[in-house]
Amino acid sequence: QTIFDFTLEIDGEKLKGRAMLDTGNTLCESFSGYPAVICTYDFLKDIFPSDSETFFKGDVTDLHKINDGKWQKRIRLVSYSTVAEKGVLPSFRPDKLIVSDSVETDKVFVSVISRKKYINESFDMLLNPNLF
Repeated sequence: QTIFDFTLEIDGEKLKGRAMLDTGNTLCESFSGYPAVICTYDFLKDIFPSDSETFFKGDVTDLHKINDGKWQKRIRLVSYSTVAEKGVLPSFRPDKLIVSDSVETDKVFVSVISRKKYINESFDMLLNPNLF
């Protein structure tokens, strides 16, 4: 199976969407080794603190602008490398990610991309195969 429903829980908020398993996604947070999934800023924006917009839209030098202590503890930068480029993605650790009936974990990071409004018309998240 490559298509899943998911629920992302953070600070009492729940975001529900559809996810696709991306076998090429090997992103992981380097300190914990936890896998990273990918979502767009537009899908996630309602759960972010208001002072975090520029950080999660990709200006990682704006991390210092986030004043919410709980959010500061959630945030990490996840390194990525593609054929075309290398960089870091603003990322956070949710309270829980539930993927269909397959996975329920807090050992995951959500990496945020902002160049696209959506991953595609059908999916809100790209899953990491290391979740399974």
